[in-house]
Amino acid sequence: MENSWGRNAFKSSPTFTLCQSVARRMTNSGGGSVVNITSTSGLRANAGRSAYGSSKASDELLSKIMDAAAKDCFKSDILI
Repeated sequence: MENSWGRNAFKSSPTFTLCQSVARRMTNSGGGSVVNITSTSGLRANAGRSAYGSSKASDELLSKIMDAAAKDCFKSDILI
């Protein structure tokens, strides 16, 4: 299980980094959409898949937070 956590623990970092980079470009060009596709494993617990499921749940919440921030903080026309 330790190896599984190590492989999955930081899988949300690339999602955040890519969204941040794309959002900067979209802000300069007037808006756009980012579509993050995760897995149903992030919505419910599956035996033997806790590390994977938690990384997918993290991506799901990250997308919601970034969408709210784009609307509230930056007043942009970017949908995530």
